[in-house]
Amino acid sequence: MADIGHRLEWNGEEAIRRVSDGFGRNLHIAVKFALGKVRRNLKLKQNRDGKNPSSSTEYPAEVTSMLAKNVTEWIDKVQLRGFIGTNVAYGKHLELKGIKGSPGGRRWLGRTLEEETAGIKARLEKKVL
Repeated sequence: MADIGHRLEWNGEEAIRRVSDGFGRNLHIAVKFALGKVRRNLKLKQNRDGKNPSSSTEYPAEVTSMLAKNVTEWIDKVQLRGFIGTNVAYGKHLELKGIKGSPGGRRWLGRTLEEETAGIKARLEKKVL
């Protein structure tokens, strides 16, 4: 076969970088979207005196706003993973166990993520190139 001067050039590394960067942007947008929804849901019912707690079917009522203020996100850019959580101890307690004398949890994080799955998915699936 005669060489007609065409040369094949490999751009695999650049393509992988561009796809990874694009998905990283989508991940960042999706995590910020979810974080906003979680914080919004924690502020749905204000209970400033602490005497009228939310029912087990509602999001936890806001008394001090400590939980909503301390929900944060972290994005692992290397492995393209996003996390949302809190360092407020009663946040975990509410999510998993509820309050004393109340059966089950008062889910605020998992429930929000389940309710917002379509919005999160739409942001992750945006075109990356």
